[in-house]
Amino acid sequence: YSMLLSQLLRRGLMCYVVVVSFYADINVKAQANLAIYTDNLVNGFQDWSWATRNLSNTSPTHSGSTNSISVTSVAWTALSFEHSDFNVTPYSSLIFWADGGTSGGQRLQVNLSYGPNGATNGPTYALSPALPAGAWQQYTIPLSSLKATGVSNYNRVTIQLTGSGKTNTF
Repeated sequence: YSMLLSQLLRRGLMCYVVVVSFYADINVKAQANLAIYTDNLVNGFQDWSWATRNLSNTSPTHSGSTNSISVTSVAWTALSFEHSDFNVTPYSSLIFWADGGTSGGQRLQVNLSYGPNGATNGPTYALSPALPAGAWQQYTIPLSSLKATGVSNYNRVTIQLTGSGKTNTF
């Protein structure tokens, strides 16, 4: 349930992903969280990112993790995980952690895609506040903010560096 975004290079984004998953609604009994990455991609998710990345990065990692995903990215490139169509109805949110490094101020956005080959994008969710300097911040994105209700064929989660905010190291 964590995503660790650790370093934004001067001209691009370097981030480290530790664990990412959809959280089941507390009122849904017998429904497990849907993990995406826990030291490696799990549950049938595939890497469809359009940024330079390493899926077996060993440093840094977040507490309890052995690996992370490092991503070197420039504005509008992204880390993206694809899966065969799945229904997000049992889940209430996507949660992850991020650290803005020594200066912070980076701005990211998240969206879900659905339909044939992820052809339709839901609305983007801008992370707020911007990534903090030198501290971990938990971000919780309610799936209702991504208009994820009533669609049973979601197939991609994308986390993207925007063109606004700082591009310093994080």
